[in-house]
Amino acid sequence: VLEVSDALRPSDFIKVTNALAALGLKDQSLRTALSRTAIPKLEETFAQPFRDAVNPITVGCLWSDEVASYLLERFRRVFITARPQHLMKAYETAVVCRVQRPQVWHGLSREAKQFYVRLSQRHIADKGRDPTSLHWDISRHLADLGEAHRNAFRWGPFSIDIGLDELEADERRRCIMVDGPSSFFFGTDQYLPGKQLRHQMLSSLGWDIRRVRWDDWADMELDSERKKSFLRELLDEKRPVAEELVQRPESSHKAMQDKLRKLSVVMAQAEAAEQRAREEARIDFDI
Repeated sequence: VLEVSDALRPSDFIKVTNALAALGLKDQSLRTALSRTAIPKLEETFAQPFRDAVNPITVGCLWSDEVASYLLERFRRVFITARPQHLMKAYETAVVCRVQRPQVWHGLSREAKQFYVRLSQRHIADKGRDPTSLHWDISRHLADLGEAHRNAFRWGPFSIDIGLDELEADERRRCIMVDGPSSFFFGTDQYLPGKQLRHQMLSSLGWDIRRVRWDDWADMELDSERKKSFLRELLDEKRPVAEELVQRPESSHKAMQDKLRKLSVVMAQAEAAEQRAREEARIDFDI
């Protein structure tokens, strides 16, 4: 990337660096070199392509403090060109800096801080994410346990899959995040950096997060009692404050392919069983 960076268009440079951050670039020397290259390259960028440079994952996982500060300062001057999705990413980026890099936040100009505070208070149109069949299956079993909860809502710039009404004893909010196959690197059981970053942000902001992974759920097939017991143990388990999202030992590619096929079969069977239950419960008003 560095060898051809001069030949890259600024918009392509932004796409490449966003992709590197999303894939979890670990090489610190390369990250440092990219950060040295970034500001001169971004200075060549017009307002509309620049909008995509303000990315919470790239700021949280790739850029230096200097680049992060540059991005936040410049965005407030070009935000008039931004669409709702750009505003939401800028809002999340500001939260990442405020929590993960307080030195960057404190170094921003007064005008920039005021801009992001106002941005956090305005309504930003967001269609949100539709719950998956896996999500609804977990929600149904929570309801069977008598756990009052709310599905698929936004909290600040973050999406919460399932928010539980009851608070912890220490008054922390509780939620369950549903980790489908898209939460992991393709064909693996290793979390994507963006998923780890958002877990860290929500934990730092006072959420007690429990996670239900698709591979664990598929292993229980259609056994409702096992699923309810799993959820009960998950909710009752004591967890430390601001717990990090830890990777499990990586499974083989073949094992993950088998689990994916199993998940597909199990969820199709669960949906068919739910449809039959609805049909049986339907009242026939025909005379």
